[in-house]
Amino acid sequence: MTTATPSAWYCPLDDWAVLRVSGADAAQFLQGQATTDIQTLAFGTTGCGAFCSPKGRVIANFRIAREQDGFLIFTAADLVQPLYQRLRKYVLRARVTLSLPDASERLIGLGGNTTGLPDGPCLTLNDHSGRAIGFMDPLSAPINRVAVSADAWRLADIEAGFALIRAGTSEAFLPQMLNLDWLGGIGLQKGCYTGQEIVTRTHYLGQLKRRLYRCRIEANSEPPPGTELQLDGQTVGELVNVCAAGHARYSALAVVT
Repeated sequence: MTTATPSAWYCPLDDWAVLRVSGADAAQFLQGQATTDIQTLAFGTTGCGAFCSPKGRVIANFRIAREQDGFLIFTAADLVQPLYQRLRKYVLRARVTLSLPDASERLIGLGGNTTGLPDGPCLTLNDHSGRAIGFMDPLSAPINRVAVSADAWRLADIEAGFALIRAGTSEAFLPQMLNLDWLGGIGLQKGCYTGQEIVTRTHYLGQLKRRLYRCRIEANSEPPPGTELQLDGQTVGELVNVCAAGHARYSALAVVT
């Protein structure tokens, strides 16, 4: 039996971390690295996208927000350091600064409604889920919000169809397999970026054979990301995100043939 989620809640986002990209050339730099059309991202809004390998496989995906002097990239905590190291190689002479999160910053998710948000950077998601993501002093708590477990955020992401790539599934999927084209995370007219040729060819040739779907699982223990789905002895898909949704029941996102 599950407990109903309060009408206004917050939770720690320990699965997530933030990478700041700032400087005069930040937009141009990210435009050449990410699937997202960075130039069309307005202040005060959020988007999503991915960083790909030259073969078009998603190394890490993200939610992104534009700041006054750059961008906040919210991505998987176990991929933020490798992503930071990878992007550093491409900075060269660009006027760009990459910075990892400050230890004093606590990344939190807020749900239920987006009224009465805490002070400080706090950004409403663009997925119509009534959620926001932001920072909070570790010693304080949002007023008039109930603390819940991070499962509330994970379940909301699954319902919204946003699959968070972790270290175990990095470079396993094309962006379209994660429905990033449907979520507005692929700019087909934006020009070159790493992996762009494969991603664009997949779109225009219409040869995609696998897509992301929501599913329900009954199991005695939580299956990890990357677990294969079998049908009549044949592998038909792979789990990407899984979250408990009751006794021996799980909600999941899976890339399925």
